[in-house]
Amino acid sequence: MINKYLHIVLIIIISVITNNLYSQETLDNTGGKINNTGTIRIKQGSVKEMPDTIGGRVEFTQTRAASQQLIPNVVYNQLVISNSARKIIKDEKNSNGVIRTLTVLDSLIVRDTSNFTTRWTDMFPEDVHAKGAVKNTAKYTGPKSVVLNSETKEQ
Repeated sequence: MINKYLHIVLIIIISVITNNLYSQETLDNTGGKINNTGTIRIKQGSVKEMPDTIGGRVEFTQTRAASQQLIPNVVYNQLVISNSARKIIKDEKNSNGVIRTLTVLDSLIVRDTSNFTTRWTDMFPEDVHAKGAVKNTAKYTGPKSVVLNSETKEQ
């Protein structure tokens, strides 16, 4: 009887491992870079300590209008800002003590009733650099600019 249960447990474990090996989405933090081919959704709260570059699609989707969500100023492949919580760009510095720019390589999407800003008390981020397409159906405010570098696609 014990062998029968052990056999069933082993089959379940092998099935789970096999499904994970062949899944479409991966998250690889090798060498301080996340190579993501899926979507990372940050539904609530802020992110602390991100690597310099994140692949795939990253969505900041906090909904409560009276709250805020900090957006790390790193390099994203695709960045989506949505819903009504205030999304504030952080002003973290690199190893040389210089404030990094938030850079989006493929597409920056600011949608819905988003409130995306570079203006906040004691925060001094740099410009947002969009190297691909930009789609904005919401509000962007602040003393800094969204710079369209257009390195990969026409604007």
